[in-house]
Amino acid sequence: MHSNSFFKYVVILTIAFIIAVPARTQTVVRMDMPPQPDEPLQAVTLFEEELYPGVPTILGEMGYLVTGGTSPFTWEWFENSELIATGDVAPVTPEAGNEYHVTITDVNNCSVTIPIIISFSDDEITTSEDAGSMVSVRTGHGQNLISLSPGFDRGGTILLRFYDMRGILHLEESITGSSDIPVRLPAGIYLLHIEGEGINHVERVVLL
Repeated sequence: MHSNSFFKYVVILTIAFIIAVPARTQTVVRMDMPPQPDEPLQAVTLFEEELYPGVPTILGEMGYLVTGGTSPFTWEWFENSELIATGDVAPVTPEAGNEYHVTITDVNNCSVTIPIIISFSDDEITTSEDAGSMVSVRTGHGQNLISLSPGFDRGGTILLRFYDMRGILHLEESITGSSDIPVRLPAGIYLLHIEGEGINHVERVVLL
């Protein structure tokens, strides 16, 4: 009798202890992974023109085509190994002998680096005309003069719009035939939108 009572007493105490002590629980926190890109991050330069030493300009994302990766992207601009600007635009006055590049990084910390070409010519820059340019830019009497390149003066009025690398419109002018028009803008590199009958063209020009 005593042994049965003792056994029942032990069982009751054990059950009471199990009820009194809360069970340990484990909390699982779900961490959402950043979205994964379908293609690796890549970037190419849209303009082949080189920059010129001593000519102020604004470098910006408008000059590059970014594909793949996962947005948003961060932009870091370097002179030699020193970070000189962050963001989608970077004001810079290139100096001969220095190296420049931009590093683009996506949300997954994947990055691509593109060198920025600096012209090392010591010759005086007097024109931005090349084989594929629709306009010729000359300096004279302390100002820039723009005219249509031979073969592109097709008659009619051509509209010229000058944008900086931020995409801000600074000047809008009309030109006809082989005439010259003065362009009074701060020295630098601009995107020139050329529009007319049968013409819709964008190129980069250097103003001194």
